[in-house]
Amino acid sequence: MRVPIEIAAAIIGLAAFASADAFLVQAWAQKFTTSAHVGLLFTAEPVAAATLANLWSGEILSPRQWIGATLILGGIVLVVLAPALLVALRGRMEGQRPPEEPT
Repeated sequence: MRVPIEIAAAIIGLAAFASADAFLVQAWAQKFTTSAHVGLLFTAEPVAAATLANLWSGEILSPRQWIGATLILGGIVLVVLAPALLVALRGRMEGQRPPEEPT
């Protein structure tokens, strides 16, 4: 199978420059956020890719893939919301303590 030179050049250009640019921008932007947020972004990447593949080319996820995507997104939501939920629960628990008796 022969690939026209224009197509080969386009593939090489996209692989070399577009991917390299994306990684450079990503490395630069990571300096401005926490490692936890970077990890969350990397975790969300496959779900975003599957969603875009569905919207762009009509790819359909199998039930197993939907379960995996749901688990990934659920984990992301849990990690993002857990600190706020813990603070709220601690505040409630501290507010419900019986008053201490004077000694």
